[in-house]
Amino acid sequence: MPSTAKKSANVTLAENIRYWMKKRRLEGHEVTQMALAQAAGVSQKTISNYLNPEQREGGTTGREPSAKIAEVAKIAAALEVEMWKLMREASSDAERDFLESLDEGVAQLRERAQAAALKSVTPEPPQVTNSRPLLPAPNKRKPGKNHS
Repeated sequence: MPSTAKKSANVTLAENIRYWMKKRRLEGHEVTQMALAQAAGVSQKTISNYLNPEQREGGTTGREPSAKIAEVAKIAAALEVEMWKLMREASSDAERDFLESLDEGVAQLRERAQAAALKSVTPEPPQVTNSRPLLPAPNKRKPGKNHS
């Protein structure tokens, strides 16, 4: 029976960074630790620490070290992913793929709903049902001539 113990935030972060690095590689991007570090403006050691939380040393209190939000935001931006997706817990890459496809579906539904809402508030031009012109025809008489 699988363990129901909750993963630490650091392990979740590591798994998600690995997932997004792999996904970006599959898209043809060079995503090594060094390339990610340069793109994010952090050191390669920082990336290594986030990818290997078990190797990070605890602080003076002995507690597990926490990720710095500013660094996670930079890494997320370099991976072209929303930061919260780096913190979303999932049990496997297959579950991450499934959640990502749900996110994409929701985004498409939002776009369609917004387009439909815009269309419903954009007034349609009035339909002319009367064949009679709305304005009288222009007078074709030339001024100064007597047309009797």
